Amino acid sequence: MARLKDRGSEAGLREFLLEGAVAFRDMYGLASTGCWEALSQPVNLLVGREPFSFSRFELPPNHPLRRHGALHDRLTLTEGDELL
Repeated sequence: MARLKDRGSEAGLREFLLEGAVAFRDMYGLASTGCWEALSQPVNLLVGREPFSFSRFELPPNHPLRRHGALHDRLTLTEGDELL
């Protein structure tokens, strides 16, 4: 039986953040010459499974940590999908 890679406690969070980043890039990326490249940076970090820093208000509405601290607090999703 194949073993699944441990994806950390926030397995679905990376996908949630990626969907938002792609939608934002697709909506505003063509506004000017450098917009697509600038808005692709978060997408590339998330797709590449690299650490990603974001604001607490970007958590899903039902995430338990959304109500702890201020909405502008910075959080980091590690390459192992752990939330710091």
